[in-house]
Amino acid sequence: WSDGATYTGRNATGTPQHHQPAMTGRAAAILVLMLSLPAAAHLVAADGVDADTIRLPSDGGDGEEQTPPDKVVAPTESAGGALEAEKPWACCNNTVCKESLPPVCRCLDKVKECAAACELCEPSGINHVCNDWYRGDPGPMCA
Repeated sequence: WSDGATYTGRNATGTPQHHQPAMTGRAAAILVLMLSLPAAAHLVAADGVDADTIRLPSDGGDGEEQTPPDKVVAPTESAGGALEAEKPWACCNNTVCKESLPPVCRCLDKVKECAAACELCEPSGINHVCNDWYRGDPGPMCA
């Protein structure tokens, strides 16, 4: 290229190369694909409307549908405070958590008295440590 040679669009035999028919065919195929995707998605969505819902025994089930299949009900603090009652500590400054989802945590804080929900309250000098492992968010830090 440095000696002034230029590319002429010809192959070794000297005949011109034509790429337009292949490019036009690819563009047409892409256009047809893009136009057919919304129609296919509409057909799949319409087919799923009459699908039966499979219920597992863990759904609490006497076979009746309790929650629509497209809604997820996750426990929150506003669900009657059930999560706070299960946690073996109200707050913790020194948590140890295993890398899992949800996390499995333990609070190593030394307290005068363990919370009522703590099952493995063990003495540590004049204080106590709750050695329960809790599955979920360890909660807030103590003030």
